Amino acid sequence: MALPLARLGVPVPESASRDALRALAFAGDDAGHYKAALCTAALLLASEEEAADSVLNEYRAAVAREAIAIRTSARLTPEADRRLTAIWDVLWTDLERALPTRTAQLRALRRAL
Repeated sequence: MALPLARLGVPVPESASRDALRALAFAGDDAGHYKAALCTAALLLASEEEAADSVLNEYRAAVAREAIAIRTSARLTPEADRRLTAIWDVLWTDLERALPTRTAQLRALRRAL
C-alpha cells in the first residue's frame, strides 16, 4: 500500500489510512485499472459507463489536487489523510447514486479493493 506515496516521493506515516492510500492509488491510475474493474465487476452498460466516467473523473481530479499538496509538503499530514479518506468515501457514495441498480456490485468491489 506504500506505492502511492512512494510515487510522490513521500514516506508512509504509520498512521496512514488504507482508504487515503487507495484514493492516491486511484488518482495515479493512468492505465484505467479502476474503471476496468468497475465495468467488469458491475457489468456496466455503455450509458452506465458514461455516468461512472463522470464520477470517476471528478474524484480523480480532487485526489490529484491533494497529491500535489502532499508532494509539495513532502509528507502526508493527518489533515490530508482525512481529506483523502473523505474523498474516497464520497466517491463510492456518488457512484452508487449514479448507478443505483449496481449498488451491490459496487459495495462488493469496494470491499475487494
